[in-house]
Amino acid sequence: DDLEIVPIYLALRCQMPDAGAVKPFARLYLGGAHRSHVNLKWNSFTAEYWDSSWVFFADAGIGLRFTRHLQHPVLQSLSY
Repeated sequence: DDLEIVPIYLALRCQMPDAGAVKPFARLYLGGAHRSHVNLKWNSFTAEYWDSSWVFFADAGIGLRFTRHLQHPVLQSLSY
């Protein structure tokens, strides 16, 4: 049989209030995947290789984003 995997994924990012050039943020990732069962077939022989199952994951973190104001006119025209 064909292996089928169905992923489900959610990512959240929360930017804290502007603090000038340093901008703190928090991230949260949640997800899971369903893996279908797989059978082995050869001539008249059939066996189950593995059963279907779910796998879940979660991850959280914090960070700092540094920004600088561009003073040079050429650099200002390149930023958007």
